[in-house]
Amino acid sequence: MLKKIAVGCANFGNTYGLDSIKIKKNELIKIFDFCNENKINFFDTADVYKNSYSELKKNKFNIKVDTKVFLDDDWKNYEHCKKHLLKIKESLGFKYIDTLYIHNPKFLINNSSKKLLSSLSRLKKEGLFKKTGISIYTYDSLYSDLKKFKFDVVQCPFNVFDQRLVNHGHLNKLKKMNIKVHVRSIFLQGILLNENLKKKKKLRQFSKQLNHYFDYIKSKNINPLDFCLNYVINVKKIDKYIFGINSKKHLMEIKNFKVNKNYKYSMFDYSHKINLLDPGLW
Repeated sequence: MLKKIAVGCANFGNTYGLDSIKIKKNELIKIFDFCNENKINFFDTADVYKNSYSELKKNKFNIKVDTKVFLDDDWKNYEHCKKHLLKIKESLGFKYIDTLYIHNPKFLINNSSKKLLSSLSRLKKEGLFKKTGISIYTYDSLYSDLKKFKFDVVQCPFNVFDQRLVNHGHLNKLKKMNIKVHVRSIFLQGILLNENLKKKKKLRQFSKQLNHYFDYIKSKNINPLDFCLNYVINVKKIDKYIFGINSKKHLMEIKNFKVNKNYKYSMFDYSHKINLLDPGLW
C-alpha cells in the first residue's frame, strides 16, 4: 500500500481545511524523513496551494511531484505554457514532475482548449512532465473530455460518503480505457475522522448524515480511520491514494491501520448529495 500513497500538500505552506491547519516547519522535516524511510515518494500539490512548492523544495530526498494547474486563454500559447511549467520546476528545486493535472476541467469547453492541450502534449514530449491528468469533482463531462483529449490519469474524490467511483461503474470504465485512477478526499477534509468538526456552522446542514455515521462506528467500536481506509484500500484497481495529513503521526496511523474486509458501507452512500461531497459547496 505504501508504494501507492501520495502525500497531499495543501497545508504545507498555508492554512487549509476546516481546521485551518498549517504544518509547522519542524513537523514537515519529520514527515519528509518518515516518507523517505518508508519509500513514500509521491507528493500531490497545486498552483493554488500557496507556498507548497517552496516547502517541497526543502525536501532533500528523491521525490516525485504531481501538481495541478488552472488554465486560462494564455495557456494556448506554447511559450506561456513552457514558461509557467519551468517556473513551477524552479520553485520545486527542479524536482521530477510525474503528473500535471488540469485543475479546472470546465475550461476544456473553451474554443482554445485543443490548442492548449496540443501545447501541453508538446511539453510532455520534451520531458517537463511524464503524464497528463484531469482533476474532477463530478463525472458530468468526464467521458466527453476523454473522447476529445488524451489524458493518462483521472484524479477524483473517493470515500465512505462518496462511492460514485465504484458503485456507478466509473473505475471499471476508466481502467478499460487504460487510464490510471488517483483518489483524493479520502477523509472528506477530515470530517469522517473528527466528530467535533460536525459542529462547524457550514456542516450543520449535514448533521443527519454525520450523526448517523458517527453513531454507527461508535456503536460498533470501530476506529474511524480504520473504517475509512478499509473502504478505499480494498479497491485494488486504484493506482494512487492521496492523503491529506497534519503530522508524521497521521502517516504512522495510516501505515499501521487494521485491515478488515467485513465492514459494511452501503448505508453511507450519499452519492446523490453533491452538496455534501464537494467541500467547495459547503
